[in-house]
Amino acid sequence: MVAAITRELILKGKQVVFTCVPRLCFEIKKAFDEEFKISEQDAIKTYTDCEYLVLDDLGVEKPTEWVRKTLSYVIYERDNMFKPTIITSNLSLDEIAGQVDQRTASRIAGMGRVMRVQGPDWRLR
Repeated sequence: MVAAITRELILKGKQVVFTCVPRLCFEIKKAFDEEFKISEQDAIKTYTDCEYLVLDDLGVEKPTEWVRKTLSYVIYERDNMFKPTIITSNLSLDEIAGQVDQRTASRIAGMGRVMRVQGPDWRLR
């Protein structure tokens, strides 16, 4: 479903960044490697400043303090700038509160509609 939404946005000429949360963390962490010559702030701006952001698989990342703070910051900034953000997760909001933190889960809930999609895993067919 999220891939179809992303496709439609792109077809309408919208700027969409689609990434899984582990990749977002990996890309931002590259800023700590002098070889890449990009600041952490510039790496984060890729995700805070884009028109639409799709974060896939929130909750599969290891919840280190750095991951929690980085995710919270990206979500906080997008919410403050009223930027549309689509987040997928196999976790409930309560589980996200435990994995990331309560404030971020609350912010996600306040950013728009939370939809629960149930059904068989199509990848297991």
